[in-house]
Amino acid sequence: MIDGVSNPVSEVGALPAAPPTYRGTAPKQVRPPVWPTVIGVISIILGVGGILSGIWAILMFNVFGQFMGTMPGGQTMTHDYGKLMLFTSVVAVLIAGLLLCAGIALVRRRRVAVPLHITWAIIKIVYAIGASIVGHFVQQVQLDAMNNDPQFAGAGTRAVGLGLGWFSVIGIIIGIAWYSVYPVFILIWFGAKRTSARERLK
Repeated sequence: MIDGVSNPVSEVGALPAAPPTYRGTAPKQVRPPVWPTVIGVISIILGVGGILSGIWAILMFNVFGQFMGTMPGGQTMTHDYGKLMLFTSVVAVLIAGLLLCAGIALVRRRRVAVPLHITWAIIKIVYAIGASIVGHFVQQVQLDAMNNDPQFAGAGTRAVGLGLGWFSVIGIIIGIAWYSVYPVFILIWFGAKRTSARERLK
């Protein structure tokens, strides 16, 4: 009290002149990890691309189905393997849609993104093996038809067919390896970070 007048500052206490201090080091702000956004965007891009390529394959099969019937082995190929080829294209669209949903969930940092990615990776590897084998049999039917066709029969044609047969087998191996790169990465990544990933995601 000064000259009979009360001092509110002295009664309440002096205002802090400096921001609060911490003993030791100040607590660090934990930044959210960047990898969910990176992997999520990659999954979205691959998912959209897979959907578009699958729809394109379905349209091309319907458009060029009659043209394929005029090729050597085309009737057998379209009759025996046509529905199977169409089925694999539809399945490819569905699998790509699953990856798209998983990517969106991961960008939004949802916990469901982890099991979605793992499920997609397993299905994708199985599909890659099956689709590559189906493609090999389709090519083999066409090669056999070319060898049995009088217009294409000959030693040169058989040699070419034998070479293409080996290339088809090599193509299966390369195709399975190529289409399994991202699924294997997903299995390894989320297998190692499964616990921490679910803790850091909502």
